[in-house]
Amino acid sequence: KLQAAWKEMTRVHARWTLLYLLLVTLLPFTTTIVGRYGVYPLATGIYLGNMAAVAGVFILLLPRSGEPAIEGDWAVRRTGLWLFIAMCMLAMGSSFFIGEQALLLLALNAVLPWLARRIHRAEPG
Repeated sequence: KLQAAWKEMTRVHARWTLLYLLLVTLLPFTTTIVGRYGVYPLATGIYLGNMAAVAGVFILLLPRSGEPAIEGDWAVRRTGLWLFIAMCMLAMGSSFFIGEQALLLLALNAVLPWLARRIHRAEPG
């Protein structure tokens, strides 16, 4: 089964996967930046931008990540990732006004899975 997956992997998919791994590798670096210089909006923006980029690339990789355990699971995951990106952008914008406390907005990510499921339950069909 693994050999079949490797045969199906395209050059474009491999590049997106490498970009995803690069962005994940940068997370400790951006975490250190926000830990040391969190009072500066640029440090918060770098960290949140990196996290949003990881989520954005994962949205592109999601259809190739295998069969969903539950029917419609991809749509819920994709919605959750888009909500996460929106939360990162909201925190990034608010960091100019409330400084390092903007990172506390990421605590709202605890409700994102519930919200994503709720959005898809409300959809007709």
